[in-house]
Amino acid sequence: MNGTKIQRLALQAFQTFSKCRRTDAFREQLATLRDLMNQITKVEVNFNSQLVKNKEVYKPEHGGKPPVTYVHLWEDDVFSMGIFVLRNGAKIPLHDHPGMHGLIKVLHGKAKLKYYSDLSVDEIPVEVLPQLHPWQIQMTRVVSKCKENEVNSESEPCLLTPVEGNFHEVCAVDGPMAFLDILSPPYDHVRKCHYYKTLSPVSKTPKAQEESNLGGVVCLMETAQPHEFFCDQYTYEGPEIEPTWLENDSTDNRNDMDKPDIRLG
Repeated sequence: MNGTKIQRLALQAFQTFSKCRRTDAFREQLATLRDLMNQITKVEVNFNSQLVKNKEVYKPEHGGKPPVTYVHLWEDDVFSMGIFVLRNGAKIPLHDHPGMHGLIKVLHGKAKLKYYSDLSVDEIPVEVLPQLHPWQIQMTRVVSKCKENEVNSESEPCLLTPVEGNFHEVCAVDGPMAFLDILSPPYDHVRKCHYYKTLSPVSKTPKAQEESNLGGVVCLMETAQPHEFFCDQYTYEGPEIEPTWLENDSTDNRNDMDKPDIRLG
């Protein structure tokens, strides 16, 4: 492959996600994508250090500048790629990527990530029902808390699948932070981002006990976007990304994009 590292990453993202996601070949392509993403640093995207210069702890009650800045790199109907910059203590609140794969690579600073995995449990635990109005039941998800960890620029890219880690939040700790983000398929008028809040802890339902060994069941209820979370934008200053993959794209590759996905591994 020729070109810059970010160009090669974009090409690999297209090759990975434009084809059928139900084969071993997809897993191999995804592994290659993670390897290439792991090579991306601030240098490869010409990251502006002024974006992380302010180390003051973000306090939403003080208003002022937005907690998050987004730098747009690329988006088409196959994948999107961008950089999120979080002020010290700011977070991207608990949200989902419905039916999507996501990869996160920290470029600067340190982040705490909290992941939940969908258990596909229809029955809401009885302990939770008193916390809900009837119309909120269909907006509630039974999930398994899979892990909470800290990552930095030395960490390998984090992978989120349509099932594993699909509900998550990202918080900047010990200073501002920035991460490169790849999503596929990207959000659109059908795939919309939903925000959630956690309900009181519950004991495991029989089905959840059977399907989860990840150490705890949590109920999440869909809610409005938190008013303290909003973004501004900054222009990408790195190497240009050119859609060279369109020269070799074929209709056959694109026809498999909407086929059902499966759990990796």
